Amino acid sequence: DGLVYFSGFIPSRSLNLRADNDKVTVEAFGHASRLWETLYRDDDTIVMDFTGVNTAKASTIVSDILNKMQTQDGDWPIDEAAGTVEDSTDNVQDKFKLQTAGDALQRCVFLAFDTDRIWYWLVKGDNVFYFKKAATTADHIFTYTTDVTEFPTLTEDLLSAQNQIFVNYNGGANVRLRENST
Repeated sequence: DGLVYFSGFIPSRSLNLRADNDKVTVEAFGHASRLWETLYRDDDTIVMDFTGVNTAKASTIVSDILNKMQTQDGDWPIDEAAGTVEDSTDNVQDKFKLQTAGDALQRCVFLAFDTDRIWYWLVKGDNVFYFKKAATTADHIFTYTTDVTEFPTLTEDLLSAQNQIFVNYNGGANVRLRENST
């Protein structure tokens, strides 16, 4: 009796429980994660060409990506509904060669460029796909300890990070980049 926030699958089904654990963590992937596992292709055609006379709107390319995903995998539950893919108005030219569907969708966000607002795509818990312009005001607020109870563990390797700093000197007339790899 509530709003579905997530729909997906559990890629690994091994639980390693110990007596001193006070919680169980299960890694789950959303169905949208499969977009980065599947090539954007049409049967054996791996170059999707929207240049020359084949120009198309970014929103049309987005719908094509979704249709090709569903053709490749009939069990993939994500689909667009009426009005969930906003018209991006301008025709664009681009070519996708051996790109995943996820990378192609990210490219469409850039191709749907608008000087006033950023475009985005998302898949909600009911598996409906959205491609839209961002709102001009906040449309939701998350409060730590109420809406968000925990942040995941940071898993990036910070030992390989580089520190960079820009130093203004000579009254701000000069700028120098200083780097430190430790």
